[in-house]
Amino acid sequence: MDISLSAVVMEGPDKKPLMDADRFLEMAADLGYHGVCMRASIAGTHTERGERLEVKRHMDRLGLRATMVTANFDVPLNNAQGPLALREIGPHLDVADDFGCKLVRVCILSWSDLKWVQRAADEALERGITLTHMAHGQSMFETVDGSIEYVRRVNRRNFALTYETTNWVWCRQDIGPKTIRRVAPYLCYVYLKNTRMWDGGGKRTLRWHPGWVRYDDAQFGEPGAIDFGEILAALSEVRYDGVVAVHQSPLEGESIEHCAGAAYDHLTSVGTFAPKA
Repeated sequence: MDISLSAVVMEGPDKKPLMDADRFLEMAADLGYHGVCMRASIAGTHTERGERLEVKRHMDRLGLRATMVTANFDVPLNNAQGPLALREIGPHLDVADDFGCKLVRVCILSWSDLKWVQRAADEALERGITLTHMAHGQSMFETVDGSIEYVRRVNRRNFALTYETTNWVWCRQDIGPKTIRRVAPYLCYVYLKNTRMWDGGGKRTLRWHPGWVRYDDAQFGEPGAIDFGEILAALSEVRYDGVVAVHQSPLEGESIEHCAGAAYDHLTSVGTFAPKA
């Protein structure tokens, strides 16, 4: 497995950047990450192609690769405009091509999106690109059963699932070895983020499945939160050999650098990753 750093670590709630892109890339490389999850906060459909290619050249110099592309701001915001990318997937595929990446994240909010997912996947297949949707609240991928059903209904070999920890925890879904074995046939990417859900949590979020839930953010390795050693062992058991991406945002008062470094240190202490070339 390779380990990647999502640009979400340096984004605000609106998904806009809080750190210079070059500084973010250099930080990821210095910490030892194999690549970065490319998001619109660095470059996307809104970015001139020449600028995107310059970012790619900088990544090449640093020995980083783009492990996934999320090419606009609406997709990660999971808003009503998110699924519109499916109706014009070409510009998103262009961004992926510019970064030499074969995986593009999309947003799906209803069964009515199904035909557009299929059409977008067919177009992506012509370029050898896979489309993926992450386990995400208030989407068709809010539950494990719903995620598997939707991937099956899309019925395209280049449409697959991104496993993500906290959204399924907040939706009261099992995220352990049993679930990893269930989703293994549909799995193309892994997002890891920590949380501790309990009735006295200082934050709350609304989900379609359980309604309002309360939780606290947590650092990687924090007692009483997610056991990432168990998750990485289960991924190895099902012979997952793709990318594991840190999808963590800094806790209150924590710096971006500390968040990215602490996550890397913990995951590499409980899991085995490929040496960085």
